[in-house]
Amino acid sequence: MKFLLLVLIALLSINVSCKNDFRRLDNYTIKELSFFSQVGFYNHDCLTKWKDDINIAIKGNPTKRDMEIIDTIIKELKPLLGGININRVESNENFKISFTEKCPLGNYPYGVVDFKTKFMDWSSFRYIDLWINSNLKGTFREATIKHEFLHGLGLDHPQSRNTGTLIESNAEYASIDDYEIGMVSLYKFTPLDKACVKILYENCLHGGLNRTDFIEYLNVKKENTSHLKK
Repeated sequence: MKFLLLVLIALLSINVSCKNDFRRLDNYTIKELSFFSQVGFYNHDCLTKWKDDINIAIKGNPTKRDMEIIDTIIKELKPLLGGININRVESNENFKISFTEKCPLGNYPYGVVDFKTKFMDWSSFRYIDLWINSNLKGTFREATIKHEFLHGLGLDHPQSRNTGTLIESNAEYASIDDYEIGMVSLYKFTPLDKACVKILYENCLHGGLNRTDFIEYLNVKKENTSHLKK
């Protein structure tokens, strides 16, 4: 009985903390907010993100270029994370990036992310296990690292295609060669990718926000915007 009471208190505390002040998103465009409505709800249509500092350990057989790419990712995305720090560490990591030939997480040809959330708080990441196929080459390899890293921060694939973003799924490509051709100019984070990371880590959006509530806010904003244009 005591355990059930503690569980109820914990659940109520999560719900209380999930009040979101959408007015603080007014600086974002309809395009940015609409795209976020597709990609910002990674875990069962709910917003899940980091609340603790991110400590990254790199394992397996990374190249010197891989290390440079990851350092560039950290430098580029850190200012978008609402005060959360990203550090590279040798041990005691909560975000592991592995470069190996065989995927330990299943039958994935390019890269994949597996995540664990905190106990009693599924809206907050506890550990990320990110794998990259060490046989990948060139811009394909770089794009895949960045694509999977966005998943590790809490972004999902969009439903729409041809968005010109790195977070768009690579699953539509039949082969590595096709994917590399398709990504030859898309190995850098786009403004839309960055905007979605920044929205995700706005302090006014709490973990656990569901997609339906966000879309309701977005529809009201669209209606108000259309009235202003008339």
